[in-house]
Amino acid sequence: MRQWVASRLQNPVVALLAKAAGWNAVSQLVTKVAMVVFTVVASRVLGVSELGFLFTLQGAMLLVAAAADAGTSTYIQQQLAGRESGSAAVASLVTLRLWLAGGVAVGWVVVAQLLWDLSVAEVVLVALGGLAFSASLFVQAVLGYLHEFRVVSEALFAGRLVLCVAAPLAFVLDGAVLVPFLLGGLAGAEVVTLLYSLWRVRTRLDGVRTAFANRPGDRRARMLLAIRASAPHTLNSLINVVVNRADALLVTVFAGLTVAGLYAPASQLQNALGGVLVLLAAGVIPAARLGATREKGIDNSRRAALLSSGMGLGLLLAAALVLSVSAGWWAPLFFGERIGADPIAFQILLFSLPIAAAGVPLQALAVARGQAYGLTAVQFLALTVCVLAHWQLDARFGAAGAAWASLSREPVLLLGSLLLLRRGDRRTARVDPAVTTPA
Repeated sequence: MRQWVASRLQNPVVALLAKAAGWNAVSQLVTKVAMVVFTVVASRVLGVSELGFLFTLQGAMLLVAAAADAGTSTYIQQQLAGRESGSAAVASLVTLRLWLAGGVAVGWVVVAQLLWDLSVAEVVLVALGGLAFSASLFVQAVLGYLHEFRVVSEALFAGRLVLCVAAPLAFVLDGAVLVPFLLGGLAGAEVVTLLYSLWRVRTRLDGVRTAFANRPGDRRARMLLAIRASAPHTLNSLINVVVNRADALLVTVFAGLTVAGLYAPASQLQNALGGVLVLLAAGVIPAARLGATREKGIDNSRRAALLSSGMGLGLLLAAALVLSVSAGWWAPLFFGERIGADPIAFQILLFSLPIAAAGVPLQALAVARGQAYGLTAVQFLALTVCVLAHWQLDARFGAAGAAWASLSREPVLLLGSLLLLRRGDRRTARVDPAVTTPA
């Protein structure tokens, strides 16, 4: 067995996948545990409507982050993994992202003033947290190219440590400042993560500074290319945030803050357990971009994605069964009687995870294969189904209806991912007959 494992790790694609997945497991564990702690504290110190308001603002923060990122983190990951000129590619995107950050910040302030009655502190904290989160995603993509997966984990640990230290202080604060304080904890965690990442990568930026200073014409050309190439990733990111991370915002729109407050803890727990999904997809994009390796005529990156799908489906189905059966015990214990007395929303969302687990690695493979526009169409269809379901179910059935509406997206994403996989296989077979012809 030891020799078999050692022989597999000699394959550069498998070795990269193992390294990325290992450190990503640490990152996801730290991030998700911290978020669960934060959600438990918020559920106990805030009223139901205030809880809905807090997670609605968190959804707005994530939308700001997705808009400011504009798909550039995925784009730079592909460019660097494809052995493009790293310094020149990063330098061109730094300029683009600065323009994006300014435009998104102004747009958020205008939207907040027109649509919401928010305080200045709330507007600033949402913008600060969203922009810092967006920037840290980009820096982490560059660190991934440098194979500095441990640094990414350290940065996330530093930020989440701030969140875990700050959250319990809410128990001793006055109710009027609780929402701004907890929102500040979310924003502060992202700022610390970004600053730590920049500090650790500072010695690797000399090439970027040189490219940034010496070739402005080339940098502008790369910016225009990045805008065109990042367009599908931008749409995918925004759609993914709306249906997966900012769902409390949708519930607020269709059913109000009270229903959003009852639903949000279940959604946050689902997102925490969904960190396993990110782990399953870790390394799929770089492995597929670097994966010219063939073993008996079979594409290793495709095998890795299918293996990840199967593992995730089995693991999360077992977890969903155990947690669903015991939800009547742990939901009120951790989230309080107001939220956990009727755990139906928790139980419904738990069973969305196995379906998602089967699709996420296939979606990562689709991106790596250059099927970003196809994935955009699938994501948009899932978004349409999800929004229509929220519109019909949230106000009528409360938190349980919102949970069913959120679950509705997963079968659409899985079926669409399987269709993309089949189409990608056909295209690969036409381009490279060796893929289907055993050696």
